[in-house]
Amino acid sequence: ASAKRDADAATKAKEATLGEVSTRAQELAQVRTSLQAAQADVRTLKAQLASPAKAQRDAEEEVSRLRDALAHAEAGAKAQAAKASKEAKAAADRLAVAVEETRLAREQAHMEVTAG
Repeated sequence: ASAKRDADAATKAKEATLGEVSTRAQELAQVRTSLQAAQADVRTLKAQLASPAKAQRDAEEEVSRLRDALAHAEAGAKAQAAKASKEAKAAADRLAVAVEETRLAREQAHMEVTAG
């Protein structure tokens, strides 16, 4: 009976130790993950500090690209405005012709009525 109790106690101690080992392993995994994230942050910061000139060049290139895009958009807007102006003038000319034709038709009809 004493050997059975000793075996049970040993089993419980072993299970408790395994539980502690499992808990410590999980904690270690969390620490490892945090350490890896911190190392990645350090690498990113080192890269940023190592290449401020590249960051400046990249920013200047982006500014240049945005200026080019703006100039292109302005040119497109001017072309569209010119086209719309041309179309509006053509429409006004057609309207003037229609008004004149209507006036002439009225005069013609009036002359026909007074002559007939």
